[in-house]
Amino acid sequence: MRRKPIETAFNWANVLFMLFVIVVCVYPFVYILAISFNDGIDAQRGGIFLYPRKFSLENYKTVFKNQSIMRAYGVTVYRTVIGTLVGLFFNALAAFALAKNHLPMRRIFYYMIIVPMYFWGGLIPFFIVIMKLGLLNNLLVYIIPGLYVPYYMILLISFFKQIPASLEDSARIDGASEFLIFWALVIPVSKPVLAAISLFLGVWHWNDWYDGYVYMSNSTLWPIQTLLLNIIKSSDSSSFLKSSGHFFLRRRKVTMESVKMATIIISVAPIIMVYPFLQRYFVKGIMIGSLKG
Repeated sequence: MRRKPIETAFNWANVLFMLFVIVVCVYPFVYILAISFNDGIDAQRGGIFLYPRKFSLENYKTVFKNQSIMRAYGVTVYRTVIGTLVGLFFNALAAFALAKNHLPMRRIFYYMIIVPMYFWGGLIPFFIVIMKLGLLNNLLVYIIPGLYVPYYMILLISFFKQIPASLEDSARIDGASEFLIFWALVIPVSKPVLAAISLFLGVWHWNDWYDGYVYMSNSTLWPIQTLLLNIIKSSDSSSFLKSSGHFFLRRRKVTMESVKMATIIISVAPIIMVYPFLQRYFVKGIMIGSLKG
């Protein structure tokens, strides 16, 4: 069947628009990557757009020699791994219970999940709660507030409701407890939606700078994104370079701008590398988890 001219024109316009969006989204990253691999002093001349003009690894050597960056990187890895696993477990466990119609006071618990999605006390009351719990300057402040996320729980509840009740009944007849049913039966068949939510949680934990900025006055407990924010805001480059034990300063191989670019790259690289392995579950998990309300 021959396509109409207006349909062909629309398709071409759509392709051109998407190419424009891709360029706008990808080019800043390409530019940052090129600067990070370029000699810092040479980069100050400008004219670098797509690839390094004078290739150098000194920017990355400076970053990896800086103890504050490596410490912040470790904090970020810790909160991402622990926060994602623990958050996924508790969200799934609570959703499994709320998916049961026979759960006592189920409707009340469900409303307790829904209402905070639209209304909350605000920053000051939440800060006071965090302070009263003793979580200020405590690594657990990165983990505990994210144990339950209403949106993820709703996705999981919708998915768990689609699992045939006969499977659980068969397991109960064989003597399985509720937790064993959850762990050995429900979790294995829920991999698509769990993978999608783990990606959500992992990206949020890795990219979050706000918690460290608000709840951590101790800079040694900052995640990499909070430290990066302070590096970008910093106007004093010499103190940062000297804190690396940086002997390239005499040879003038790096600048604060080039080091910032290298720090940005190492802060986003892990998520970029992990995403392709989970992407195939992403759309499938969200679609399956949203079929029922």
